[in-house]
Order: sequence, then structure tokens, then C-alpha cells
Amino acid sequence: MAKIRSKQLADFVSSYTLASAATDILNAAAVSTEISTAVGGVALNANGSIDSLETQISGVVSAYTSADTSLNTRVTSVESINTVQSTAISTAVVNDAAHNASIDSLETQVSTEESTRAAADTSLTTRVSNEEVARSGAISTEVATRSSADASLTTRVSAEESTRLAADGSLTTRVSTEETTRGSADTSLETLISGVTSVNALQNASIDSLETIASAAINSVDSLETATSSVVTAYQSADTSLTTRVSTEESTRTAADSSLTSRVATAESTHTVDNSSLNTRVFAVESTDVVQSTAISSLAVAIMQDFDMTTEDLTGIVAAPLAPTAYTLANSVQDNDTDMVQVYVNGVKVKCTAVSGTSATVQADYAIDASDVVTFWYQKA
Repeated sequence: MAKIRSKQLADFVSSYTLASAATDILNAAAVSTEISTAVGGVALNANGSIDSLETQISGVVSAYTSADTSLNTRVTSVESINTVQSTAISTAVVNDAAHNASIDSLETQVSTEESTRAAADTSLTTRVSNEEVARSGAISTEVATRSSADASLTTRVSAEESTRLAADGSLTTRVSTEETTRGSADTSLETLISGVTSVNALQNASIDSLETIASAAINSVDSLETATSSVVTAYQSADTSLTTRVSTEESTRTAADSSLTSRVATAESTHTVDNSSLNTRVFAVESTDVVQSTAISSLAVAIMQDFDMTTEDLTGIVAAPLAPTAYTLANSVQDNDTDMVQVYVNGVKVKCTAVSGTSATVQADYAIDASDVVTFWYQKA
């Protein structure tokens, strides 16, 4: 209601000017003139009621005097109200300017904060992207190295198998050759023994022939006995020589058989040793594969742990410049490593000097107030 009355009063003041007031006064004067004329006419026409007319005129004059006084009072009030409203309007304009300046300052601060946050978010995104690229490259390099090692291992095992197969084939060929040689030697020995038997048969036939000759030539018994004795001696020598040669051949064959047996046993032992060495190397390779698989699994777990980052916004703890201040985090920091923690006060990076479990100590080059926001970005344990 007060606002409506103020509006009506303002409309009246704005429309009722000094010119309007003067016009009203002139109109009042004209009315007074008309009344005077009328009074004069009445006086001329009714001389008998002069006293009454004068009384009426006096009342009209008093009424117009009161009207003039009321009008002056109203004009004065209007002017006072105009003065008060002008002062109030000036004060409102000043207050509005101050309010606008405050809003502009607040908008500037908000814009600055938005720019700082946007820059911090961009930096964080870039660092996370770089870390992902670095981790992906490390994993790809490790996988490529493992694949190359596996391929090299497969090649080496295949080459070793081929070498073993070739060695086995060579050993089989050598044993087969030795068996063939031994068979030829045995055949030669049997041929030689058969030849000796034939010689013995011939010798026996010759002895029989000599005995027939001796029987037919009794007159030359002495000569025959001498000849026979010489033949017997010769054949005894031949028998002795033949026995010696056969014994020597048998000894040679026995030594050859022993040598062959030793060589075959040595080859079998070497083959067994080679197989054992190959088995040992294959087992070592398999063990290496197990160790490598375990290492890769551990590396994968470590990489997954490296991506377990978290962010916390904490209220600032009042601290003087360079004063170490401990903050309590929701999670423990991995390995209590300060490199795993990044701290920002109102978007400006500060130092993390110590970490112990969920406690992180912050040291800034400037004072920290309770109105500051301290942001922690860290790797969870």
C-alpha cells in the first residue's frame, strides 16, 4: 500500500509543476473577478441586500484566501517530497553502482577460478593421457620382448632337436657300418678257416700218398723216412704257423669286438648324456617361461595398481608460509611415496614433503586459510 501511495505521490509531483500551480492561481483570480462583477451587478440590482452581499463576498474572499493558503502548503509539501525523493534516488543510484561493482568483481573472480580449474583439468587430462600412453608402450615393449624371446627359444629348441636327430641318425649309421664291417670280417675269418681246413685235407691226402709211396718203395725206407720226417717237420711248422695266425686273428677279432662294444656303449652313454642335457635345457627353458609368466602377471598387477588414482578436496588448515601441515586422507598412499601425491591449494600446486599411511604433510610458500580448498590427487595403496 505504501508503494502505491508513493507511486501516486510521485505521479502527482511529476505532473504538478510550478506552471500548473500558477495557472490554478490565475484561475482563482479570474473567479474572484467574476465574483466581483457579479457582486457589483447584484449591488446595482439589489441595493436592499448590500449587507448580505458584503457578508457573502467576505465569506468568498475568506474561502479563496484559505484555498490559496492550502495550495501554497500543498506546493511546499510537494517540493519537500521532491527533495527527499531526489536524495533517495541519488543514494539508490550510488548504492546500485557499488552493487554493480561488487557483482563485476565477483564475476571476475569466478571467471579467474573457472580459467584456473580449466587449466588444471587440462593439465591433469594431459598427464593422465601421457601416463596411459607410457604404460601402454611399456606393456607393448614387454609383450614384444617376450614374444621375441619365446620365438628365439622355440627356434633354439627346434635346432637342438634337429641336431639331436642328426646325431642319432649319424650314430645309427655308424653302428650299422660297424656291424657291416664286423660281418665282412667274420665272413673273411670263416673263409680263412675254410682255407686252412682245405689245406689240412690236402696235407692229409699228401701224407696218405706218401705212405703209399713209402709202402711201394720199401727199398728206400731210409730215404723215405728222412723225407717223411722233413715233410712232417714242415707240416708241423705250417700247423704251428697256422695255429698262431688263427690265434692272432681270434685275438684281433676279440679286441675288435671289445672295441666295438666299448664304442657302442660310449655312444649310448653319450646319447644318454645328450638326452639328459637336452631335458635339463628344456626344463630350464620351461622354468624360465614360468618365471617370465609370473613376472608379466606381477607387472600387469603393478600397472593396474598404478591406475588406481583418486582425488580429494579438503578444507584448508590455517598455516603460516612454509609451515608443514599434516592432512588426513581417506586412503593410504602407495609405498608412502611423495611422488605418488600431488597437492593443489585453490588450483595452485604446492609441495608434499612427507607421507605416512593416510597422513600427507603439505608445505606452501604462502599462508593457508580455512577458506582455502586443498586438493589431493594421489595413488591409493
